[in-house]
Amino acid sequence: MTADPSFLHKLWDKGVDITASVVASTISASIIALIATWTWGFKRKRDLRLEADKQLQHHRIEQELETHEANELALRARDARERELTALVKSFEAASGEGSAVRLHEAWDMWLKWLYSHNLEYRPKNQEIIRAWGSVDFRNANSNRTATQFANGVISAVQKTDIA
Repeated sequence: MTADPSFLHKLWDKGVDITASVVASTISASIIALIATWTWGFKRKRDLRLEADKQLQHHRIEQELETHEANELALRARDARERELTALVKSFEAASGEGSAVRLHEAWDMWLKWLYSHNLEYRPKNQEIIRAWGSVDFRNANSNRTATQFANGVISAVQKTDIA
């Protein structure tokens, strides 16, 4: 038979067991803390990426809406300019029907003012029309027939106005 260990020896063994248990628990807790920290960091990065993607999607949608609204606005403005140009062409046609050189000159001045008010005077087609017909003084047409001929030429040119 073995002799019973002494009280101090039992106390020492108990201390070693407790220390080993504390060390094992500390190591386990450290491993769990590392795994939890890694998982939290991964989840945080994923959540930030998802939030960034969501904001990017909202930004794209806003841009599409703005682009759509701008396109609609441009289309409406173009339609309005087209209607205004049609009215101007009618004023040229009225001057042609009357054979009035004065009315033809007034219509030409209205067309020029309209071009300048819409900043269309520098478009190449419009520059060609201005160069071709700008030097003609319609008021000096010596007959109704000449005024009508001028008007018919101007009408075909003005109908080609670039309103884009």
